[in-house]
Amino acid sequence: MQQLSYAQTPSPRPPDITKLSALLRNLIFILTAAVSFSLWLSSTITTPKRINKLESSLSALAQKQSVMEVQTALIRDDLKEIKNVLLNRKEK
Repeated sequence: MQQLSYAQTPSPRPPDITKLSALLRNLIFILTAAVSFSLWLSSTITTPKRINKLESSLSALAQKQSVMEVQTALIRDDLKEIKNVLLNRKEK
């Protein structure tokens, strides 16, 4: 066996900070991209469900509004007839 003298022993090298920081930065970019993609995918999958729900509630509100408009028109017409009858009585 060959023994190494003190001058021949390899000295411990300090860690390479630039490679470590580049690796860490790349990992953060990859994680950010994965999270962003998953959020985008989740929103595109659930958006049609929400739009369908909004459309159904909007159509229900439109039907209720049309019923109320018809009732209001009937009440207005009845009030006009009552007004005309009352005005005609005063004239006689």
